[in-house]
Amino acid sequence: MSGEHDQDRREDAPAGHAALRSQVACAVLGLVIEKPSHGYEIGLRFESRFGGFLSAGRSAIYAALSSLSDAEFIEKMPGRSPTGARRGAKAGASYRATPIGARAYRGLLAERVRNDPQRVEMLGRMALAGVLSVEAALDFLDRYEQECLQDAKDLSPEDHRDEAGAEPFAGVFARLLVDERRRMISAQMDWISYARAELRALSHPAPEDTS
Repeated sequence: MSGEHDQDRREDAPAGHAALRSQVACAVLGLVIEKPSHGYEIGLRFESRFGGFLSAGRSAIYAALSSLSDAEFIEKMPGRSPTGARRGAKAGASYRATPIGARAYRGLLAERVRNDPQRVEMLGRMALAGVLSVEAALDFLDRYEQECLQDAKDLSPEDHRDEAGAEPFAGVFARLLVDERRRMISAQMDWISYARAELRALSHPAPEDTS
């Protein structure tokens, strides 16, 4: 039972896992989810997808693969690679994502979107790599929603009023900053509801009117 709890913690708090503290490792995990590949091919796809945002040499790619493998987010594939190279050949072993890795990746994206909403293009490219179905996208939205709800719950401005009940400038400004964050969370929650409805409609399209 304790092993199951450890696994749940690993999936539910992905940013706290050492393997996902590196943006390079996060991007590599998304690429492996998108398509099982060997290290050299992952390096080429990394440069094509993220080269304008992240810089990583071959050693960094293989270090990311190693840390993701140690975390059981990816695993080596037996036999030939998708490109036909045998294991042990120049191309090296091919990797595929595990279910734990896919769930952790979606949780990571949800947390990153909440904490860094300005980096939309970078996060969008990561999402397109690792969120490959309506079901996965809905799971991402559920995780994003939980992040927003937790963020709202944690908002608790200090009371700066004096004995007479007056609120000094510092208190007013602190309260306004908290209110700004609450309004942002409210907008994020509205978007989540909208996106969820759009995805569900995509999954279950309305029947055509034959009248």
